[in-house]
Amino acid sequence: MNSLVTLKRMVLKLNVVEFNLLVRRFERINVQNGKSKTILLINLLKNNNYVNSSEIQNILNPNSNYLAFNKLCNRLKNAILEVIIDDSSLEFNQYSYRNKQLLFLRKKIIQADILLLKGLNEELLSMYNSIIKRSAKFEFYDIQLQALNSKSRFLTSYGKTGDINKIKKEIFLCEKNYFNMNKSISLYQGMMNLISKNSDSSNYLIELKSTTDELQELLNLTKSKTIKYFLLNLEVELFQTGKQYSDANNLLVLIEKLLLSSPAVYTENRYGTILLNIANNYLFIGNFNSAIEFAKKSKSYFEKYYFTMKLVDELLFYCHFYKNEFSKIEDYLILDSGKARDKSNELIFSKFNYYKACLEFTNGNYLTCIETLNDNKEIDKDKEGWNVCKRILIILCRIELEDLESVDLSVNNLNRYYRRLSKTNIVKGRYKQIIKICLNLINDNCDKNAIKLKFNKYNKLFDMLSSEANKWVPKSPELINFEKWFHGRYY
Repeated sequence: MNSLVTLKRMVLKLNVVEFNLLVRRFERINVQNGKSKTILLINLLKNNNYVNSSEIQNILNPNSNYLAFNKLCNRLKNAILEVIIDDSSLEFNQYSYRNKQLLFLRKKIIQADILLLKGLNEELLSMYNSIIKRSAKFEFYDIQLQALNSKSRFLTSYGKTGDINKIKKEIFLCEKNYFNMNKSISLYQGMMNLISKNSDSSNYLIELKSTTDELQELLNLTKSKTIKYFLLNLEVELFQTGKQYSDANNLLVLIEKLLLSSPAVYTENRYGTILLNIANNYLFIGNFNSAIEFAKKSKSYFEKYYFTMKLVDELLFYCHFYKNEFSKIEDYLILDSGKARDKSNELIFSKFNYYKACLEFTNGNYLTCIETLNDNKEIDKDKEGWNVCKRILIILCRIELEDLESVDLSVNNLNRYYRRLSKTNIVKGRYKQIIKICLNLINDNCDKNAIKLKFNKYNKLFDMLSSEANKWVPKSPELINFEKWFHGRYY
């Protein structure tokens, strides 16, 4: 009975205040009607692992039929839905101030509309005006629009012509704001999803620029603080992809000020995100200590969001990895095996597995590294980034193991793969140059003496690899820096 599993989850999600409100509700019924089966059901769901409906039904009343049991479960479910919107419940919950205002205003509009239906008009106008003003402050345009329409219906019956015409204009403006806000949310979330799925900014740079242009137009139309927040975040990404980290930092400071000054924008989650973005910018600059400091500050804002916490751990992993502090970072890569894996989080499971492989490489466990890399499937979808770096890392493992036949096969396969890729995709010049160096290594049988004799030739190849267009960048799939590995092994 899936509905019983859902009911159990609902009971377990109740906080202390909500649970006590729920129990007291049925205790009052109990005074009138005797022993409450509902309270017994609540306790069974909360304190035991019963999920089988017949098992629970037998405990409650072996003689009752399924229909009666189903009614009991529905009554409990409806009571829970009532309890979770109780004022004391909303106040006690750890929702952000902004989200509390959202929920309270939604309740207020329902209350006002019920008063309107009952013909209790004495305080309606002030209620609607209060809701309209407050929802505008927080940019809750859906609630503002609902309140404006309700006020319009009220004024049509009792108001003056001038007031009616004025509110029609307000409704028209609010509708535009509502439409533009929804469009901006869709644009921003779509762009953030695209960024998260691609390791190479060249794969989304055109879309990023067009999205910022669209958001700028929407900001000009609405003057919305929320849309400004979206725009500034994407402009930070633009600066970072152009390696303009100082400009990105200036924008990050503006975003922090916007959050702290605007109730329409501020939530703890967003503030934690900006701290994490500042840490991320320090990582790109190479200031790993400051990156660690801000990343740790951001963690306190994500305690309720497990996978966001793991994104902080990912950044901390990068920082300590680049500082060669390998003993400190294994814990950052532990993922809760009890968390369900689905399309929304599969990438992070796959990336963390890749990071573990990189740690195995630094520890000299090359066979384990290869085995771990071959378990990664999700990152293979990023053909120009994670997939290529995975293949390069396997080649490095084969060289370290002196498995020259496998090196020859792997390098030539990667070379053919990259050539095919370059016909339809924009490929990174750095990876192309690394493949070229690997082809030369094959020709020299990966032999140190032969490579040292061709010192000038290899120096020219590495000069091209270290050029501005091809140089290594932090927080890329290439955790094992190819230059450092090569010079450490051969020079």
